[in-house]
Amino acid sequence: MTTQTTPLAIRESGIPLPTRDDGYATLMLVGTIGAGKTTVLRRIIGSDRFPSTSTARTTTADIEIIAADGPYKAIVTFMDPREARDEIEKCLHNACRVAATNAGDNRIASVLLSPPEQRFRLSYFLGAWESDRDGTVPSQEQLPELETTSDEEREEYQERLRDFVSRIKEITQRAAEQTDATGSTLVDARRSGERDAWLNLFEEIIQAEPGLGELTTDILTEIRKRFDWIGEGSFTEDEDRWPLAWQYESDEWETFLPQVLRFSGNHRGQFGRLLTPLVNGIRVQGPFLSDDNILGSERKLVILDGEGLGHTARSATSISSRITDRFPSVDIILLVDNAQQPMLAAPQELVKAAGSTGYASKLAFAFTHFENVTGDDMFTVEDRMERVRNPGRDAVDTMRSVVGDDVAEDLLDRVEDYAYFLESMDKPTTQLPGQSLDELRRMLDAVEQAAHPESRPTGRIKLSSRDLDMAIRDAVEQFHEPWQGWLGFKRHTDYPKEHWTRIKALSLRITIGLNGYDTLRPVDDLRSRLQEGVSRWLNRQATPFEEDVTPEERLAALTFIRQNVYGPLQNMAENRIARRNHNPWQRAYDHSGPGSSYRRADEIDGIYNNAAPSIGFDRSSDAQELINLVYMAIREAAEQVDSRLD
Repeated sequence: MTTQTTPLAIRESGIPLPTRDDGYATLMLVGTIGAGKTTVLRRIIGSDRFPSTSTARTTTADIEIIAADGPYKAIVTFMDPREARDEIEKCLHNACRVAATNAGDNRIASVLLSPPEQRFRLSYFLGAWESDRDGTVPSQEQLPELETTSDEEREEYQERLRDFVSRIKEITQRAAEQTDATGSTLVDARRSGERDAWLNLFEEIIQAEPGLGELTTDILTEIRKRFDWIGEGSFTEDEDRWPLAWQYESDEWETFLPQVLRFSGNHRGQFGRLLTPLVNGIRVQGPFLSDDNILGSERKLVILDGEGLGHTARSATSISSRITDRFPSVDIILLVDNAQQPMLAAPQELVKAAGSTGYASKLAFAFTHFENVTGDDMFTVEDRMERVRNPGRDAVDTMRSVVGDDVAEDLLDRVEDYAYFLESMDKPTTQLPGQSLDELRRMLDAVEQAAHPESRPTGRIKLSSRDLDMAIRDAVEQFHEPWQGWLGFKRHTDYPKEHWTRIKALSLRITIGLNGYDTLRPVDDLRSRLQEGVSRWLNRQATPFEEDVTPEERLAALTFIRQNVYGPLQNMAENRIARRNHNPWQRAYDHSGPGSSYRRADEIDGIYNNAAPSIGFDRSSDAQELINLVYMAIREAAEQVDSRLD
């Protein structure tokens, strides 16, 4: 047993991450879903089975790889049981919504087991739904290291799933009858164009349906049994016997891999046995860069991977603090992007985040699928490289007004000098084209060269507080704009109203101590907007104390201030939005029944208005407190480099 702590702290206690002081370099991979960042990780460590990949969203947990001599070690951490229960409820809501339209069992089961977001797939725990159309089981590639489910197990899973689908249909029928009793059937709603309104009311009625809670508990119980099937390694549990972590060690990769794949795999042959969706972090240590690794056996590397960024502006308003919190400790932030469509909304947000937080000099770019960049107007490899770089240059130019000219120039230098072009990465490392191997070696050399202690700048500057209030005001307005759309208070093309189950999921996550849910991250949004506002303002108001301060020294001082403002701004955002509003968030989550989605939105909007109040001539005490905290963060960061804020 152990007391609850953060998953990262649990992993750190089990297998500490080595640092620069230990002679290690750290590479962090970031990129959009499907860009191939996990495949890049596979090629570096020479593995063809771990971590798992697929064409859909695969990596939903933090993956941390330590290349070190000795046995293979793993520590895996898991999500909170309340979070798991909420994910199950959302899957059931999706299935009931489909069942209300008289969909068949196959469609209901499909939506239940594989939700649209692809983050919490119940098929991993409960098994695949076998279609009754032909009575056959789909063919599956059998891999020798995997213990796949037997015919008897699949039939047992199918029987249980049939029961779950039957109960979903019964719950749906009762809720639909209550919804119809309000004055309109779904058929009538379709004719009048009010289908979504009928379904939203139907889902709110389902919340109070006792059968839904019972079914949620039964599915969670089934999932909990999967832990009992793990015979190897050891679990650490909380006071309620919910697993917090699992640890395992083996001298042999062939023995180690099957055990770890129970927590990270996605092979259909193991559906019903996997715990992958419950995992929020995996840390693995072992001799990955051994003598037979053609990229080099002497490198001492830590490689960090995680959930992919979204593809649209809707999912790219800010970069998660799970990523940005690690900027100070990594040596290279590698943005993995698709060379065919580079630098769309989410990659641009990552670049902007690196620049505004003072870590532009750590940014590098890996462009995958480079073999597909072809055209009659491109005769040489350099022509193709230029075609891929151009969107990066254009993106940096568009963000000059956000990060400032000095930072933008630094980012442009990174696009020119730290871009790597990777071809045919779907092949094993030993079969990669020479182009890709050369680029990977060049990239890893850059990571090792970047692993050195950072010196404190010597150029002293003074900052005028002029216009800082306006910068904070603009940041607050930019924070509220998308949330007004997501909460349904305003119609917004880029930020359409979020489904109420996602808003409810957000309220639970913040209640249990997380900063957000999926792409809904209000803490990170507020911090990002303030950080960007400060970054813009710094470039306009900074002047040297002495005449002999060089432009490079001035930029170094500003970079240091940007970096050291991040922590206080993040803490302030967490406190103002999350920590001191635990009860309001809990009330938001507890709202149920007809009209609950509107009451929840009002509750959350009130939290945001108190946390980030409008800043005008007639300021509230909350607004003045926010301004004072931003001033204090800048002043303290400046004083660390013998600079000052006037």
